[in-house]
Amino acid sequence: MSKFKFEHNLKKASNSNNIKDAKSEWVILSDELRDSSDRTCICQHKIKYTWHLVNKINGNIIYVGRVCLKKFQNISTDYNSLFSMYFLFVNA
Repeated sequence: MSKFKFEHNLKKASNSNNIKDAKSEWVILSDELRDSSDRTCICQHKIKYTWHLVNKINGNIIYVGRVCLKKFQNISTDYNSLFSMYFLFVNA
């Protein structure tokens, strides 16, 4: 059931309806450790350690835990392009 929620919710937040292509749209923006598990992963599980991912195409931001982060193969952290993209979406 969790896999279905992950894939379904990821496709909704992505431009592509193909799960492999949808996964390639995302890069790591930041991570954080919270005192409580009040944040929800894209698969809808409560998470304490959170990675913030941003979509390179549409600017959507999602939260994932360590288990779902592993589902993104070769995810990158390209901070220079992320900050440029962030300002483009904020100032649009």
